[in-house]
Amino acid sequence: DVLYYCEKGREADAKRGFSATIPSLEFFSEYFGVSYPYEKYAQVAAAEFPGGMENTTCTTQTDACLMSER
Repeated sequence: DVLYYCEKGREADAKRGFSATIPSLEFFSEYFGVSYPYEKYAQVAAAEFPGGMENTTCTTQTDACLMSER
């Protein structure tokens, strides 16, 4: 499962902003010949968060990564 968490009302932005996640996981699994070893992966877009924090099954990042449609 790939999960996305964001501020209420930003769901469409999260869907658009994180749209490369699944294709990226698939690409790197094929490229390296190793499947992603965990059952879940999550991305969190947090307001007033100054950067990013990468963990094994969850990446937390600033909500600035959720670009508008522009």
